[in-house]
Amino acid sequence: MIRYRYNARQALTKILAEIAEEVEDSDSELLDWESEDDSVEFADRSNANEADREHDDAASLPQTDILPSATECLVDDNSGSPGHSDAETEVYSVGPYDHASDAEDLLESEAVMTSKCGTIQWSSKPHRARRLPPWNVMTEESGVPESVEFEAISDAFRTFIDEQMTDLILRYTNAHAAEIKLKSQRFNWNNDLSVTELEAFIGLLILAGVQRCKNQALRELWDEQWGFPVFRTTMSYNRFIDILRAIRFDDKSTRQERVAASGNQGAAVHEMLQIFSANCRSSYRCGPSVTIDEQLVTFHGNCRFRVYIPTKPGKYGMKVWIMADSETFYCGDLQLYAGRVGSQQDVGQGSRVVLDLSTSIVNTGRNITTDNFFTSYRLAQELMQRRLSLVGTVRSNRKEIPPSMQPDRSRPACSSVFGFSSDGVTMVSYVPKPRKAVILLSSQHRDTALMDDDKRKPHIIEYYNQTKAGVDILDKLVRTYSCRRSTRRWTVALFFNIVDIAAVNALILWVTKHPDWNQDKSHVRRLFLRDLGMQLVNCHVQQRMTSTVGKRRRLQDSARQSGFVVGTATVECSADGDRQNQTAKRKGRCVRCPRKVDRKVARCCSVCNVTVCEEHSITMTHCVVCSGSTATC
Repeated sequence: MIRYRYNARQALTKILAEIAEEVEDSDSELLDWESEDDSVEFADRSNANEADREHDDAASLPQTDILPSATECLVDDNSGSPGHSDAETEVYSVGPYDHASDAEDLLESEAVMTSKCGTIQWSSKPHRARRLPPWNVMTEESGVPESVEFEAISDAFRTFIDEQMTDLILRYTNAHAAEIKLKSQRFNWNNDLSVTELEAFIGLLILAGVQRCKNQALRELWDEQWGFPVFRTTMSYNRFIDILRAIRFDDKSTRQERVAASGNQGAAVHEMLQIFSANCRSSYRCGPSVTIDEQLVTFHGNCRFRVYIPTKPGKYGMKVWIMADSETFYCGDLQLYAGRVGSQQDVGQGSRVVLDLSTSIVNTGRNITTDNFFTSYRLAQELMQRRLSLVGTVRSNRKEIPPSMQPDRSRPACSSVFGFSSDGVTMVSYVPKPRKAVILLSSQHRDTALMDDDKRKPHIIEYYNQTKAGVDILDKLVRTYSCRRSTRRWTVALFFNIVDIAAVNALILWVTKHPDWNQDKSHVRRLFLRDLGMQLVNCHVQQRMTSTVGKRRRLQDSARQSGFVVGTATVECSADGDRQNQTAKRKGRCVRCPRKVDRKVARCCSVCNVTVCEEHSITMTHCVVCSGSTATC
């Protein structure tokens, strides 16, 4: 509004200057006439009286929205800029000069379009301003905050799936597993779920997503022929199934009461989503532009707020509102759409979602790019009050669009019609082909700049095309290496989606801190997910290898195949070629001999430290120089 009134003051100053020049010219002419003939008098004073009356009528004309009164400009300019002098005050408080006709000529030179509702006027010419508005000035740097520290890839992942979330999952999972054990004797839950085992469970989900095994039978992942050794090394198939069956994210006994009290049908995951979204907001600062759009979590089971979106790959599922960085595709915030609250209709849902998700970036000068479901003139005004700008497409049935911007057969292809409101909002209607128009609204752009190519697209459309796909690309990244498994519980399906988003965000944090990490490779994300999964399962594997319970022989074989170090033996070669262990070892059964042979020996492998007999071992001969011995022949 300040920028608009400053332009009006400029126009009035120009008008007053022209009037002053005319007065000087008329005074000089009058002096010339008096010098030639002092007896010249005005014969008819009635003409002068009529001119005065016309002047009074023009001065009493009502002021329009495009050009406010001089008094209004004076008051607002003084309040916004205290450095004005008294001379300027006297100029703008000048009496009734005959400048109303000049103001009308100025208005006629600028075509004014009125919106369909009749309350908004759009000027065809932009309003000039000396400085950028506050909602176009970014006041915060993007990147990882100094308070976020991590040394390993798994630590970056734990920034989002933190200790608070794991404690929540462990508390409710162990409680529900105890209830299942009382009802079912076949449910084997001898030990409660621990932090390391939960991380190993998540790590196996991520590793299955790296191999794109979401449609593969789960039992095949543990198969010795078709599966992967890391799954057999980390945990048994039955234990994985038991965890998948017992995992919970809330107290099921009080869920109906919480749903009835709040009306939130997603109460089963509400607490977990609150923790995760808070971690996303505090762990990274987005760039100058963010995108707000919906993500569809594919789910075909029973869910009260399941939706159908035919344009999405899965078509059926749960809708999640997401705010993502337009450049790095980082998920800055998210919100689950859990249906209506009771019988109330969610009026203005698009504006409400944008205002809720943009709470963490208020007063930062960032831009928000949305599609036609969210964009509106009222939303742009509310965001400008929060020092945020808006760029997005507008539906053709919006009341703030003037009729001249609607599709018309008379408009030529590749032509544009601009409209500028008095409060800094720009609207453009572009014709990509005859009888079709694309309408966009922007509070960031304030000119009529066009591209230099043949299509002559406005810069607003070009900027929108560059920043509109933040959430869509995030969804594509999630689907490429997704850990989702087939399930009939919508809470578990949503948990899989949270793990996928957390992995993408962890990659962005890691690459931001270590920009040279595998930068010459094209499959950086696959390498990152593979290392992340192995680091998450490593701690549990080491604990399982040292346990005295279980089939250690199979575990060691699977660990060696998976690349885990299961133990080494320091070996010395004497001069006569005998191999002796540095530490004493009791006799054990040869791991390569059949069970019925029962051959016990003290010899062990120097690499894997397993017991082997002479038949299943190889004796290596070294010379004195290679063995490092000082013996002489």
